Amino acid sequence: MNKTIKLFFDSDALIAGSASKSGASFILLQLCELGLIEGAISNQVYKECSRNLSLKLPESKPFFTEIVRKSLLVINDPPETEIKSFAKMAHSKDISILAAAEKWGADYLVTFNIKHYYPTDKIEVKISTPGKILQKIRMLLNELSD
Repeated sequence: MNKTIKLFFDSDALIAGSASKSGASFILLQLCELGLIEGAISNQVYKECSRNLSLKLPESKPFFTEIVRKSLLVINDPPETEIKSFAKMAHSKDISILAAAEKWGADYLVTFNIKHYYPTDKIEVKISTPGKILQKIRMLLNELSD
């Protein structure tokens, strides 16, 4: 591998990884913690996850706080002027997430809501589920061991 894989987590994938210690989201977060891949979220994602976990899964909130501290870079939300250029590439509530992922230089936006995103070839970030990203990482590791 020439460069580190960069993952930008959407709220749903981060909540899943905070609430369950057996799914692909959790494994990706662990890989971030180990420094094998880079992970990031925006302030918007942090606030949304924190609010939703407090309301719906309060027992997962301490793990969420810890995994963010150990594993993820929290970046500023992009300014409104940058967000506007992504208007037709995502559902209205997800435009700023796509803009933040692209601005950070993510290889993948990790989400279960792939239908909320419809990027054009003008941007580099790819939209994928945690499971599909984990499959790609496994394939890369298999290629290294051959």
